[in-house]
Amino acid sequence: MNSVSEHISDTQLLEFRRGQAAPAEILSVDDHLAECEDCRTRLTAILPAGGSLQAWAAGAIRDEREEASNVTVMPARRSFFPIALAAAAAVILAAIVFWRPAPKAEIAKAPEATTRVKDAAGAIEIDEQGKFTTTAGLSPSQQTLLADVVRNGKFAQAAVPAELTSRQGTLLGVETPKTAFAPIGPIGMIAEDRPQFEWKPLPGAPAYRVSVFDKDFREVALSQAVSGTTWISNKPLPRGVLLIWQVAAKVNGATVTAPAPPAPEARFQLIAESDADSIIAARVQQPPSHLLLAALYAKSGMKPDALREIEILEALNPSSPVVKKLHASLQ
Repeated sequence: MNSVSEHISDTQLLEFRRGQAAPAEILSVDDHLAECEDCRTRLTAILPAGGSLQAWAAGAIRDEREEASNVTVMPARRSFFPIALAAAAAVILAAIVFWRPAPKAEIAKAPEATTRVKDAAGAIEIDEQGKFTTTAGLSPSQQTLLADVVRNGKFAQAAVPAELTSRQGTLLGVETPKTAFAPIGPIGMIAEDRPQFEWKPLPGAPAYRVSVFDKDFREVALSQAVSGTTWISNKPLPRGVLLIWQVAAKVNGATVTAPAPPAPEARFQLIAESDADSIIAARVQQPPSHLLLAALYAKSGMKPDALREIEILEALNPSSPVVKKLHASLQ
């Protein structure tokens, strides 16, 4: 224990003021301050650490000095322990008031996955939440169709009537050498009720005649003599029934007909009128949406036409996984 003749050091006073002294040391300093006016004066002159306690320290020094100048006789014992506790409490309070949590490092969000298809009519996109957007001028029903196609990654395809396919599943048409006299089209499912008939020329033939029959070989349409290799039907053909056509020519007085056995018959069928209207409406849109046309053709069973449109789309999107997937769904 320190006696009055052995004054408390500045270090001890500072630790006492801050509440950092050991409990036994605090009691010893407290006893000494009760008897030693010099050490009490030195105590009030020591500022506590931390700028946030400046005002409190100034007030404490002023109060202590005024009290020291007015007091002539000290009581037998005065405890300075509360001062030390108040100082420690003030330090803790300041730490709480001025403490701020360290800012959390922001985690960069990964970009949302977006499916994007470039089309002649405009871009088509579906984001990670499945929202469909397009810059193409499409009707609500056309947008709904394309949204389903892109989300599913495949085309909805109508079944081709069995009469139009061989046992191998290929469309019945003429497979002959390029220079052979033979029908080119229509073959399979078609949209127009007045289709254009086309064939390969027969050397030496001055004119041709086209005949269209139903499956019972009843004549449905017959052309006049045609000098070229195309003819458009002069009347609407029936929808939803199997139709067979031939082209004939006379050379050196002999009639030559194509296709001729053993070549398969040239067969076709018109799709439903509502489907045809949708396809024709999409065809006249400029610039055209190749994805929309491919979807409409596939939906109507016009697979060769759908493949043609998706191949154009692949050229516009050479690295697009969704376009490749759509192409594969037509195989």
